[in-house]
Amino acid sequence: MSLPVVGSLVVPSPRYRSQMSTGEGAAVLFGVRRSSGHLFFPGTDREFWVPTRQIGGIPAEAVPEQSQESFLSRLLLFLRAEECTLLEYGGDSAELEITYPGMDRNTLLKLISMLGDTLVDYAIKPGSMQVALIELRLANLPAPARA
Repeated sequence: MSLPVVGSLVVPSPRYRSQMSTGEGAAVLFGVRRSSGHLFFPGTDREFWVPTRQIGGIPAEAVPEQSQESFLSRLLLFLRAEECTLLEYGGDSAELEITYPGMDRNTLLKLISMLGDTLVDYAIKPGSMQVALIELRLANLPAPARA
């Protein structure tokens, strides 16, 4: 079984889910390291590293399109994110640092348009030879599917 890409909607195995006390909602995959995945559960402000063997992808249709999970998933998939770090989270606001392969001006304009009134501020920072960093400050995020 292959692990979903960063930005995918995922669920941990029942064994791990019961230990995490996050309810039945989906998580957004924020990062993948050697043998574990970084899961973020919107609405609970909880993040976990879970063994990749214990993570399963779910289809985008499994969560409401206007949910925070779907919004974050679309954002990370659009950027082809390699990793996402949650700097601050307030339920309807978030500050994210996203590692991504870079973008041209047109892609940046599409991103700004896609984020609409949720975008408060952004900063593009140098990363390494292969990746760039973008810091996004977002507000007015949609409600999580399950809080």
